[in-house]
Amino acid sequence: MGAINVTMAGNALQGLAVTAHNNTTLNTSTFDNVSVNKPVTVSFEAEAGGNTIAGAARVASCSACSGGQKAGFIGNGSANFGAINNVNVPADGDYRMQIDYLVNGSRSFSISVSGGPALQLSLSGSSFSIPATTTITVPLRAGSNTVRFGNDTAFAPDLDRIVISGP
Repeated sequence: MGAINVTMAGNALQGLAVTAHNNTTLNTSTFDNVSVNKPVTVSFEAEAGGNTIAGAARVASCSACSGGQKAGFIGNGSANFGAINNVNVPADGDYRMQIDYLVNGSRSFSISVSGGPALQLSLSGSSFSIPATTTITVPLRAGSNTVRFGNDTAFAPDLDRIVISGP
């Protein structure tokens, strides 16, 4: 027959309907190789072990941040960056990436996925103590990905965490 992919809300009920197209005949059907994939939702702390905090970027305390810490002093040179390593997803696709960041005023991240072209993301906020949130779509490949945050020419926002969901 073939394959059909259907994207549904997280609380959708799924079922398979069968008909014989004849009210006097009983239809018996067998379905095999049917799967329902649960969307991925995974959180990654910027300061977690296994990630890369390079150059002048450093981990700092942040009582309002999800893990009690954040990565700061990102940017203002190509050597000063944070990279979330081992962002594992089950399948290639476009995933939603929630970015929890901190900034007072306006700054921007240069974001690249696994060495791909960088996306420039301008952000604004009112505090280096309380995280703000934005969500973008990023292409991820099945298996391990690295999401790099930097800014070669100016300081970037501080980074609390990312949350990957989808596809």
